[in-house]
Order: sequence, then C-alpha cells, then structure tokens
Amino acid sequence: MRLRNGSYGEDFNTDNDNIRGAAGKVLNIRTGGEIRINQVSVRGGFAYFPSPYKDGELNSTSNHYDISGGIGIREKNFFIDLGAVYTLHKEKYNLYNDGLRDNIASFDQDNFRILTTVGFRF
Repeated sequence: MRLRNGSYGEDFNTDNDNIRGAAGKVLNIRTGGEIRINQVSVRGGFAYFPSPYKDGELNSTSNHYDISGGIGIREKNFFIDLGAVYTLHKEKYNLYNDGLRDNIASFDQDNFRILTTVGFRF
C-alpha cells in the first residue's frame, strides 16, 4: 500500500515511510468443501485473515476469522440454499491522544449471518 504524489505537488514520502514501518506482508487462507448426495449438498468453509500490522503496532494481533456452513437442495426446476457465516474479529482504535494517555477503544466484532436463496428454473 502506498500513496502517490499528486499532480498539485503533494509529497507523500513521509506517509509512505510510515505505512512501510507499520504494515507487513500477510498470507490470507481460505478453504472449503462441498459434499453432494443425490439432490442434497452440504458445505463448509473457513477463512483466516491475519493482521497486516507488524509486531508492536496497535492491531498487530487483530486477526479475522470466518467459519461458514450451509445446505442446499437441487431439483430439476427448483433449488433452495441455506448458508451461515460466523465472523470473529477484534480491533482497537486510538480515538485521540491527549498528551497524557492513549484513549484506546476495543471492538469485539463477533457476528452471525444467515442467508437463504430460492430459485426456479423454467
């Protein structure tokens, strides 16, 4: 990630140095599978997105996880799918620095989502 110098003479070299100092390389991992028995399909998946921040940074341990599953039924002219995703993510924000202490807010963003799809073929 980097900022480009603008056409009006903006210089982002210091900002780009700060980004290079705070951000590191990551490898996102996503995997999943599906088993189909006749007209019924069962699915499952997992995703891991590690924090892009280097050790010592505020969110260096703010990893993101998704666990998903679902079931579907397929007939000749009709299908219905039900899927669910459970997301786990923790992140911190430094709201402001008043010179005496950091004012850090922690967010635990665990949520559960369900989606249903119904379709007809004709």
